[in-house]
Amino acid sequence: MSMYSADRLLQLRLTTLASDERVHWELALAALLPSDKPLRILDAGTGTGFLALLLAGHDVIGVDSSPAMVQCAYEAAAVAGRRIEYRIMDCARMDFNDESFDAVVCCELFSELDNPNAAWAEFRRVLKPKGHIIAFDSSMISVEQAQTQGFSHCRIKDFALQAIERGTPLRALTAMKPARSNRHTLPQAALLKQHISLAKKQIQLYQSCCQKLGMAYPDYTVLNMLSYHPKGSRPTDIASALAIQPQTLTRILAAMRELGYIDRQTQENDHRSAVITITEAGAATIKPLQTALQAIEEKALASFSIDEMTKLSEISSRLLEELSAEFKKN
Repeated sequence: MSMYSADRLLQLRLTTLASDERVHWELALAALLPSDKPLRILDAGTGTGFLALLLAGHDVIGVDSSPAMVQCAYEAAAVAGRRIEYRIMDCARMDFNDESFDAVVCCELFSELDNPNAAWAEFRRVLKPKGHIIAFDSSMISVEQAQTQGFSHCRIKDFALQAIERGTPLRALTAMKPARSNRHTLPQAALLKQHISLAKKQIQLYQSCCQKLGMAYPDYTVLNMLSYHPKGSRPTDIASALAIQPQTLTRILAAMRELGYIDRQTQENDHRSAVITITEAGAATIKPLQTALQAIEEKALASFSIDEMTKLSEISSRLLEELSAEFKKN
């Protein structure tokens, strides 16, 4: 709940609207809204109607679950000489038709909600295809939450704005409802993108960890692979398995060979072809890194039960099977 009464918050809002800070808010909204034409906008959790009053020229409806706040919003609109419609309504259960708004705006809303996911789902329902949401908040703001609800183009931007109640800096999350409105497939697609994003983040974490341990991540992956293939691997197989460009792999192998970590052995039946093997020095070098990374992984995974890990494995396997089938079709 707000740390101020509705009347006190109304005075703070009116003071801001009459100050130079109003210009910062108007510039931020103008930069974030997708068009300069009049839009039908929902001001969710409107409070005293602060954002609604800043959106002159648009068709704005403000909703709030507090009758006292809605009364203050009407008073603020009267002071500003504006006619704005406000309704007493729960953001998680709204009476609007599907796809009835071009944009949804809110300010410090999600930290006040008991069920933010329900509100996200409602916002997606009432937004038109390619509709936008703009959420200003100082803390409870999550790109992952928006992606899980099927939104795309999710971004967080910093603005020179201050929370009126707490004086803390605000950030703005912007997201768009995709044009395709299949409610059954879009959440899964968003989760897939999130899964891919997490995989990229995992690689970045391993890169950072390897750097701290004294070895570049590409070098680690090559030595790590060779340590499990004592008879050696062909360069083409290494490049394919690790998704390394042949030119890059050539440089890595040359540097490792100079350090004595690997050896190049020609095959008896084909002297033009060669396999790369790890040397004792290479094995001694990679072993501490493997042990360190394994310890980090085991510590991180210790909080998950076997059942949870099994479910994750099953979902990943099914996902890869479905992706493989779709790629083969196209």
